Amino acid sequence: MAPFPCIATYTSPPLLRDCLIAANFDHSWRLEKRLSNPEDGTSWRTDMIGVDNKNRTVLIDTTITCLSSQSNLNSRVADSHGRTLAGLKVAENRKNRDPHIQSIVKAYDALFTPFAMSTNGALGPEASKFLSVVFKHVKAAGMFSILSICELQLLKKPANPTAHISTYSPQPPRH
Repeated sequence: MAPFPCIATYTSPPLLRDCLIAANFDHSWRLEKRLSNPEDGTSWRTDMIGVDNKNRTVLIDTTITCLSSQSNLNSRVADSHGRTLAGLKVAENRKNRDPHIQSIVKAYDALFTPFAMSTNGALGPEASKFLSVVFKHVKAAGMFSILSICELQLLKKPANPTAHISTYSPQPPRH
């Protein structure tokens, strides 16, 4: 029996950005920003860039893993939970080892989160860790919950679709 084909819509970075903005998890969240390292000429497009609640530049690169792909189905891990987690860790490790990403993270002195998700909605360990930090921020601010905030954000229909786009344009630190 052939596995089901995987179809993933590219909505996760905009949705994540809108949730971070709604949660007041600091500022300047932008989508698909091309960054360059002038020292080695490397360039890379991050899915999201922004500044977190501790005033650090954060780069997020999202990836979606298909659970019905042949590589996941052939995994030596017996149970589906273990297969899902293993597939998500592989996706995160692939992003963490990418030399282009490593160069840009170093040049911008940034935090990097490979935001891995499965097609059934499971999150990778680093995505879960990042959202835990956001959840703690929401709780400390006395907001309902991140889920409520995201649901409210999705229900809003802004008159100006570019209203949340920032002019933040980071530069590598000068040494």
